[in-house]
Amino acid sequence: MNHENFDVKQIPVKVQLGGPRLFSFATWNIAGVMAQIALLTEMLRADSEVALQLLAGGVLAYALLALWWSIIWFARRKRHSELLVSLPVAIAVMLSLVTLYFVALAIYCDAMNITTEGFTYQNIPLSVFLGTGWFASLIVFLDIRDRVAEQLMDQVQLEANQDYVSKEAAKLMSDLPLNILERMKSDLREGRVKVDEIREDFTDAHSVKAAQAGGILREIAEQNVRTLSHEIHLNLDVQKDVLRWKSIFFNTIRKGKFHPFGVSLLVFVSTFASEVRAFGVARGLSLLIAGLVVLIAIALAANRLMQQVPRLRYFTIGAAFLLMQINTLITNGIRNSWSPGYISPAYFVLQIFACALFFLTFSLFPVWRSQRLKSLQLLAQSLKDSERAGFVQKMKVAKVLQDVVHILHGKVQSQLHACAMAIEQAVVRGDTQAIVSNLAIARKILFEEVLDEMRGELPTQGAKWENEVARKIQLWEGLVSISLVTLGDEVLFDAMVAVKAGRVIEEAIANAVRHGKAHHIDIRISASRESLEIEVCDDGTPAATSDSGALATTRGVGVALISACTDGNWSLRREGNSTKLLARIPSGTREL
Repeated sequence: MNHENFDVKQIPVKVQLGGPRLFSFATWNIAGVMAQIALLTEMLRADSEVALQLLAGGVLAYALLALWWSIIWFARRKRHSELLVSLPVAIAVMLSLVTLYFVALAIYCDAMNITTEGFTYQNIPLSVFLGTGWFASLIVFLDIRDRVAEQLMDQVQLEANQDYVSKEAAKLMSDLPLNILERMKSDLREGRVKVDEIREDFTDAHSVKAAQAGGILREIAEQNVRTLSHEIHLNLDVQKDVLRWKSIFFNTIRKGKFHPFGVSLLVFVSTFASEVRAFGVARGLSLLIAGLVVLIAIALAANRLMQQVPRLRYFTIGAAFLLMQINTLITNGIRNSWSPGYISPAYFVLQIFACALFFLTFSLFPVWRSQRLKSLQLLAQSLKDSERAGFVQKMKVAKVLQDVVHILHGKVQSQLHACAMAIEQAVVRGDTQAIVSNLAIARKILFEEVLDEMRGELPTQGAKWENEVARKIQLWEGLVSISLVTLGDEVLFDAMVAVKAGRVIEEAIANAVRHGKAHHIDIRISASRESLEIEVCDDGTPAATSDSGALATTRGVGVALISACTDGNWSLRREGNSTKLLARIPSGTREL
């Protein structure tokens, strides 16, 4: 795996701190759990009555924290939708959240006359400093994890696409879930039955069945085909996250090593104040430093042994962790001899948990920036081959389903509407043969074998996009006036760029005719080495518009199709008497 894009030296911290992880629910939940653990350390040092009072104060502080975070989140969402915020804003958000929590608890403890080591007015600056630093480190760690997961996702998608392209249509269809296959066959069969009923009773262009034929075909397109495509679209099962925490946890134990200096620094900064207050400068600092020196020595010895004797790795980890807890038990005994009851058994259990958590965290995410690139490799290696194969299969099935949706929504539904329009025009002309011909076309398109033709949607490598666009326009020839203007360079795009261009044109024409009742459509396409720029204008009736002129769009199959083809680079606007679709298909877009 190439980690160059994820070198922490090349990713500014301000980009990570101001990124999407600052406002994510996962970050909030993890930070909230750690805040409650800080409260738990005080509860375990108190008697039961005071512990309950501290619990009530923690709940109150947590509620205030949740309220303030919600206000920030909604205010940001209302003002803008950009994911990145400036570094000062990111720091202000973190400082406000952490400060609110510790100030609220300090005020509560003062009002309730509760004596604590951590939640005092004097300790607020240190608590805020440590809490903000931990919050920032959490954001950076989650951001790096997201970036590695995104690259792994790209690799898995590439593997799925290569397997997908290499398979024949019949094999692709065999990958579909049985319930979806049965539903497709049933709905298409029901549509054919309705067409057969028209054909059986049809006599000539002036018959009742001829007058009803167009409406029935539209009914099939909407009730059978459109409903089916929407249901399949809503049930697409695409796994977005290939890097799960369970895999990261076990892989860290299998391949990580102890980073004792980061853990020792955190322990020293977070506990020296309480140690000095409880035992004085000389005794408190001496015992704290001695305990940390022993901890560092145990961890370094374990690292060396794991490197020299890999087969004893798990035994070494277990033995080192046990020795660390014996060290903690000895230092706790000394503290209790100086101040009886200072460390309770429950508090010792919490120390064991914190030790495991800190070493696991720092093994995966070292404090020093020079070591973090190795942690990226550890993250990337957390995706096992068996898990990768499972993700590839899921994505391959999802790609097949996506193609089925596109064919149902585009090719089948559009052709049914085109046949309906042709039949209605033939009824006006009294052209019996045209009605018979279009009914035959409609019946043929409703056979499930049309789905086996999905591989025919892919032109050969380097095929001209002009041919794909012309093929989509030809369907509506004679039904609506369409003019096509092409500009720019002669560029041989990747095959999928041509497919995407055809799908965007197909969706744009179908929407203009079906929903806007357009009579004339102008298509303008400009080609460059970077992209295809598509502009489709029609004279149809528009949907509702906003003050800016943007047309209201719903998250249906058509919108999802255009968004997938353009990577979201598209817009729909009303300009004068025309509805205009602007779409940009990058030459390097990811395969659908």
